[in-house]
Amino acid sequence: MNEIVRRISQSAPLPPNGFHSYPKIYNLGHRNLAELFDGPVVVQEKYDGSQISWAWIQDKDYDVELFVKSKGKLQAGGGAAPDKMFSGAVDYLLSLGTVTANYVFRGEWFNSPHHNTLTYDDVPPNGLILYDVEFSESDFAGPGAVRKYAEALGIGAARTMMLWESGHPAQRDLDLWLEEKSTLGGPLVEGVVFKNYAKHDPQQPDKALMGKYVSPVFREKHGKAWKATNPGSNDVVANIVEQLNTEARWEKAVQHLRDDGLLEGSPRDIGALMSEVKVDTLEEEKEWITEQLRRVFVPKIARGLGRGLPEWYKARLLEEAMKDNEGLTPPEEFIQAEADESLPGNPPIGTWGE
Repeated sequence: MNEIVRRISQSAPLPPNGFHSYPKIYNLGHRNLAELFDGPVVVQEKYDGSQISWAWIQDKDYDVELFVKSKGKLQAGGGAAPDKMFSGAVDYLLSLGTVTANYVFRGEWFNSPHHNTLTYDDVPPNGLILYDVEFSESDFAGPGAVRKYAEALGIGAARTMMLWESGHPAQRDLDLWLEEKSTLGGPLVEGVVFKNYAKHDPQQPDKALMGKYVSPVFREKHGKAWKATNPGSNDVVANIVEQLNTEARWEKAVQHLRDDGLLEGSPRDIGALMSEVKVDTLEEEKEWITEQLRRVFVPKIARGLGRGLPEWYKARLLEEAMKDNEGLTPPEEFIQAEADESLPGNPPIGTWGE
């Protein structure tokens, strides 16, 4: 096994004592995905496991150490000890010995067929599914190479459903992919992931562009219409909360805390779960929430920005007119002075026509 891995591996520079994060995967329709389907896109099955990344990293003294991460938390390497959730994955990877790849491997870990929400018929070989290999940041192996790496490491490979090259998929194509049975057996797929390795995330230019389309069971936003066509402040907040407050998002919070080893399996978990739901939702949906607030409130703010301007401007014009006429006899004074016999240039009263 180790000989095979060494033979297909080469050296590549990586940050010491760690490695870079994986690209963010947006839901289809997100504005950052405008260029997702500009060019070939790898379509992969999305699995309901726990995200895991690993790399055998060689330091300046040519010593090699296995580093394992999940959601940014070290599970092995640099003195880190794995959480109970990932101990099996770390043990297996350590059993492979020293692999001088210096590549970053991305995959999913399964403790059992019912790891999260879905119950599969089986787990992948040695509990791991490999879906990407990065030679360096944003330099990815193709699907065929990923399968070879997975075989060499004795683990499963994510199914590549197809290489999509014909523009944005139609809704019927998306729905057909969701009707596929998972390669792990049992339920239909959780969803599909779209990867355009040649395009980059506009918010993270060093990351490849990726999107996802998930089964309704896993959707983290309700597709409900807004309750009011001209909602008030309370309606806007209620509508946003209703769309975002889903069981799928609660399940995601459970998964995150369980992966981090922070769940006790008792009601004492509720406080941490509430906090995780809020943090994850506000981070994940920040742009969507901002857009909803902008769409409703900016027109209302704009309508109020000219309030009082007509009266102010008329008063300003009158004031300027008065300044322009400064030194001239105001009409009221002129009328009074016209009757005054002492007005210069006027004949005394009683002399008109004499």
